[in-house]
Amino acid sequence: MITRIITVGPQRLGNLLLSLYYDHYLDPAPDLSVIITPLHAVQVTDIIGKLFPTLNFCVYNDSEFIAQYPDIQHWQDQRNLRAGWLQQQALKLAALDSLSSEYFLIQDPDTFCIEPYVYYQHGQLCYFVLPNQFHYTGYYQTLENVLGIPRQTQDSFVTEFMPVSKTTWTSCAERIKQTSGGDWTTLLQHVPLEAFGKHHLLRWFSEYELLGNWQLYLAPLETKIQKRFVFNEIETLNDLNIDYNVVCDRGIQGQVKGTAGLFSDHCTVNFDNINKARQILRSKNLC
Repeated sequence: MITRIITVGPQRLGNLLLSLYYDHYLDPAPDLSVIITPLHAVQVTDIIGKLFPTLNFCVYNDSEFIAQYPDIQHWQDQRNLRAGWLQQQALKLAALDSLSSEYFLIQDPDTFCIEPYVYYQHGQLCYFVLPNQFHYTGYYQTLENVLGIPRQTQDSFVTEFMPVSKTTWTSCAERIKQTSGGDWTTLLQHVPLEAFGKHHLLRWFSEYELLGNWQLYLAPLETKIQKRFVFNEIETLNDLNIDYNVVCDRGIQGQVKGTAGLFSDHCTVNFDNINKARQILRSKNLC
């Protein structure tokens, strides 16, 4: 069984709906999609169910996982500009930990494929990577602090997609406990503080780097280069061409996971913008 995990913040419900229209590029199709959100679960279920009646999915409120793993309520971004950013990562790990499934695919709601992505075949997983890309030092120092390993590749796993087996996650969680002395829910205390601008010290952590590097430490991986088209205005989609295999909404503020949404504000979905985006994508023969 393959379970997809998607965390959906207050401004990302519309992004999720847009992304779901392009699920046919995921190979194989997930058996179940688990959606985790601070929004009203019944409302979200109703909206998705009406648009995608054949989708096998369930919706959990963030609070359900926080009740099961209380320490993750302390996973907060000190800037309060992206207050849910760290906690969303913890929620993904909580889902890996608690849900029963042989394989998982973590996907961010603001990113979708526009060509086939065979992420699982004959027992083997395939990982998107961004070649020769470096992020914040904390991403890699955390690997040493909680897993006892250096960064395994110069490529980045921060691609908004991450396939992982339950067995691999279990071994990762066990290694965190052995190395850090605490379970995975407390690993944030082992993420170093880094300067950000003049007035902030922040903890930079990536669940994608944690999982990707651990899997590569265990065994060689099959990878696929992600060629990401990013946009923060719908009209920018007109520039999309065959050089890309993934589309990512950078947010109105011009940064990934921006606080404003092109396609929704909480449970109020901007269907006009979704339809405009889909119309442009159809003109590129992407249906």
